[in-house]
Amino acid sequence: MFLIGSPLLSYWVKRMPIIIDYRFSPLRMVLHKRDKVNFDIFIKNTDPETKNLTVRIMLPPELAFSKGGFKTAELVRIQGIKPNEEKTLYFELYPKPSTTAGEKEIAVRVQEHLGNYQYTNKQYDKTITLIVEE
Repeated sequence: MFLIGSPLLSYWVKRMPIIIDYRFSPLRMVLHKRDKVNFDIFIKNTDPETKNLTVRIMLPPELAFSKGGFKTAELVRIQGIKPNEEKTLYFELYPKPSTTAGEKEIAVRVQEHLGNYQYTNKQYDKTITLIVEE
Protein backbone atom coordinates (compact mmCIF):
# COMPACT_ATOMS: atom_id res chain seq x y z
CA MET A 1 0.00 0.00 0.00
CA PHE A 2 1.07 3.55 -0.67
CA LEU A 3 0.39 6.72 1.31
CA ILE A 4 -0.98 9.50 -0.92
CA GLY A 5 -1.31 13.20 -0.02
CA SER A 6 -0.29 15.15 3.06
CA PRO A 7 0.03 13.28 6.39
CA LEU A 8 -3.10 14.99 7.75
CA LEU A 9 -5.33 14.32 4.73
CA SER A 10 -3.78 11.10 3.50
CA TYR A 11 -5.45 7.94 2.28
CA TRP A 12 -4.21 4.48 1.40
CA VAL A 13 -4.13 3.23 -2.19
CA LYS A 14 -3.93 -0.52 -2.66
CA ARG A 15 -1.24 -1.60 -5.09
CA MET A 16 -2.37 -3.63 -8.12
CA PRO A 17 -0.87 -7.14 -7.96
CA ILE A 18 -0.95 -7.53 -11.78
CA ILE A 19 0.37 -4.74 -14.02
CA ILE A 20 -0.72 -4.62 -17.68
CA ASP A 21 1.38 -2.53 -20.07
CA TYR A 22 1.65 -2.42 -23.85
CA ARG A 23 3.62 -1.17 -26.86
CA PHE A 24 2.73 -0.53 -30.52
CA SER A 25 5.35 -0.55 -33.24
CA PRO A 26 4.83 1.64 -35.28
CA LEU A 27 2.81 3.85 -32.97
CA ARG A 28 -0.10 4.26 -35.43
CA MET A 29 -1.76 2.18 -38.12
CA VAL A 30 -1.69 3.86 -41.56
CA LEU A 31 -4.51 2.63 -43.80
CA HIS A 32 -3.09 3.55 -47.20
CA LYS A 33 -0.05 1.34 -46.49
CA ARG A 34 -2.20 -1.62 -45.30
CA ASP A 35 0.71 -2.62 -43.10
CA LYS A 36 0.60 -4.55 -39.84
CA VAL A 37 1.22 -3.09 -36.39
CA ASN A 38 3.23 -5.06 -33.84
CA PHE A 39 1.33 -5.20 -30.54
CA ASP A 40 3.26 -6.29 -27.43
CA ILE A 41 1.58 -6.81 -24.06
CA PHE A 42 3.60 -6.92 -20.84
CA ILE A 43 2.10 -8.73 -17.82
CA LYS A 44 3.96 -8.30 -14.52
CA ASN A 45 3.20 -10.06 -11.23
CA THR A 46 4.01 -7.67 -8.34
CA ASP A 47 2.37 -9.93 -5.74
CA PRO A 48 4.61 -12.10 -3.49
CA GLU A 49 2.78 -15.28 -4.66
CA THR A 50 3.06 -17.30 -7.87
CA LYS A 51 -0.08 -16.96 -10.02
CA ASN A 52 -1.88 -18.69 -12.90
CA LEU A 53 -3.30 -16.17 -15.38
CA THR A 54 -5.54 -16.08 -18.43
CA VAL A 55 -5.08 -13.14 -20.81
CA ARG A 56 -7.95 -12.33 -23.23
CA ILE A 57 -7.52 -9.76 -25.98
CA MET A 58 -10.64 -8.62 -27.83
CA LEU A 59 -10.22 -6.45 -30.92
CA PRO A 60 -12.81 -4.09 -32.39
CA PRO A 61 -14.62 -5.39 -35.53
CA GLU A 62 -12.33 -3.37 -37.85
CA LEU A 63 -9.07 -5.05 -36.75
CA ALA A 64 -7.81 -8.64 -36.84
CA PHE A 65 -4.90 -10.79 -35.68
CA SER A 66 -4.53 -12.37 -39.15
CA LYS A 67 -4.32 -11.04 -42.70
CA GLY A 68 -7.53 -12.84 -43.60
CA GLY A 69 -9.42 -10.82 -40.99
CA PHE A 70 -11.22 -13.69 -39.27
CA LYS A 71 -9.44 -13.82 -35.90
CA THR A 72 -10.52 -10.94 -33.64
CA ALA A 73 -9.94 -12.49 -30.19
CA GLU A 74 -6.99 -14.20 -28.55
CA LEU A 75 -6.66 -16.24 -25.34
CA VAL A 76 -3.30 -16.97 -23.69
CA ARG A 77 -2.77 -18.91 -20.46
CA ILE A 78 0.27 -18.18 -18.30
CA GLN A 79 1.14 -21.01 -15.95
CA GLY A 80 2.97 -20.06 -12.74
CA ILE A 81 4.15 -16.49 -13.18
CA LYS A 82 6.55 -15.90 -10.28
CA PRO A 83 6.75 -12.79 -8.06
CA ASN A 84 8.24 -9.78 -9.89
CA GLU A 85 8.36 -11.78 -13.13
CA GLU A 86 7.24 -10.17 -16.38
CA LYS A 87 5.87 -12.03 -19.40
CA THR A 88 5.71 -10.50 -22.87
CA LEU A 89 3.05 -11.54 -25.39
CA TYR A 90 3.65 -10.67 -29.06
CA PHE A 91 0.85 -10.09 -31.58
CA GLU A 92 0.38 -8.53 -35.02
CA LEU A 93 -2.66 -6.40 -35.86
CA TYR A 94 -4.01 -6.06 -39.40
CA PRO A 95 -6.69 -3.74 -40.78
CA LYS A 96 -9.78 -5.19 -42.43
CA PRO A 97 -11.04 -3.77 -45.76
CA SER A 98 -13.84 -1.98 -43.86
CA THR A 99 -11.45 -0.20 -41.46
CA THR A 100 -11.91 3.56 -41.18
CA ALA A 101 -9.68 6.20 -39.63
CA GLY A 102 -10.10 7.01 -35.95
CA GLU A 103 -9.38 5.61 -32.52
CA LYS A 104 -9.93 1.87 -32.06
CA GLU A 105 -10.31 0.41 -28.57
CA ILE A 106 -8.72 -2.93 -27.71
CA ALA A 107 -9.98 -4.69 -24.56
CA VAL A 108 -7.49 -6.67 -22.46
CA ARG A 109 -8.76 -8.81 -19.59
CA VAL A 110 -6.43 -10.67 -17.22
CA GLN A 111 -8.01 -13.26 -14.94
CA GLU A 112 -6.21 -14.62 -11.90
CA HIS A 113 -7.00 -18.25 -11.06
CA LEU A 114 -6.73 -20.16 -7.79
CA GLY A 115 -5.59 -23.73 -8.47
CA ASN A 116 -6.63 -24.65 -11.95
CA TYR A 117 -8.13 -22.50 -14.71
CA GLN A 118 -11.73 -23.40 -13.86
CA TYR A 119 -12.38 -20.68 -11.26
CA THR A 120 -11.47 -16.99 -11.40
CA ASN A 121 -10.17 -15.33 -8.23
CA LYS A 122 -9.68 -11.75 -9.51
CA GLN A 123 -10.05 -9.95 -12.80
CA TYR A 124 -8.19 -6.94 -14.21
CA ASP A 125 -9.40 -5.00 -17.27
CA LYS A 126 -7.58 -2.47 -19.43
CA THR A 127 -8.72 -0.61 -22.54
CA ILE A 128 -5.99 0.28 -25.03
CA THR A 129 -6.47 2.80 -27.83
CA LEU A 130 -4.85 2.38 -31.24
CA ILE A 131 -4.88 5.39 -33.58
CA VAL A 132 -5.70 4.59 -37.21
CA GLU A 133 -4.88 7.19 -39.87
CA GLU A 134 -5.76 7.42 -43.56
